[in-house]
Amino acid sequence: MKGTRVPAGTAAGVTPIISIVGKSDSGKTTLIEKLVPELTRRGYVVGTIKHDAHKFDIDHPGKDSWRHKQAGAAVTVISSPEKAAIVKNVDRELTLDEIAVAYMTDVDIVLTEGFKRESKPKIEVLANGDSELISPVNEVFLAAGSTAVDVGRPKVGRDDISAVADAIESQFPKIRADAPGGVLLVVDGKPIALNGIMKAMVSNTIGGLVSSLKGVNNPDKVEVKLWGRRDRG
Repeated sequence: MKGTRVPAGTAAGVTPIISIVGKSDSGKTTLIEKLVPELTRRGYVVGTIKHDAHKFDIDHPGKDSWRHKQAGAAVTVISSPEKAAIVKNVDRELTLDEIAVAYMTDVDIVLTEGFKRESKPKIEVLANGDSELISPVNEVFLAAGSTAVDVGRPKVGRDDISAVADAIESQFPKIRADAPGGVLLVVDGKPIALNGIMKAMVSNTIGGLVSSLKGVNNPDKVEVKLWGRRDRG
């Protein structure tokens, strides 16, 4: 499906982010639930983020990891042979770009449920009877719903998952997260844009330095973190 282009949803190499938005009980979770396997079938590695306006816990009171957090740990990781989860204190709500930089670097695309206030490309799910969008029209590249009202954006049936996936592929052609030559610069949690020349300089300089170190043989992925560099004079 072809439609008017909207902002690309990426920030300086961050994984493409699409926000699934709509009114309460419009079917956002169901749409994501069906979209994930369809995009996976098409070759995307998909990550999802759910917005919760309230406090939440991912572990039950009394469990060991819950007790660790209650004892005052700033970060608690739960690890098993199949899954790992992290609970980390934050002093403010993270932006989608910050979440993507920290946790979504190994996926091809991210679907979020909610985050309607962030200016990311959106698919808006329309409940029966909806006559207008709740999001700025320039941020919505697709409306999904059965309403016959023209909302000013391309529209498909809410259950037509193939058409929704087609629209996503049109807007976000698949670029593998592990494609060679990728460079991502993040400063104080914010991704910084690099042009082609700067990417090549960073990649060649750091890649050459690391490759020359003893015990390093053809590294595939290199991460460098610097801290404590602020002038304290």
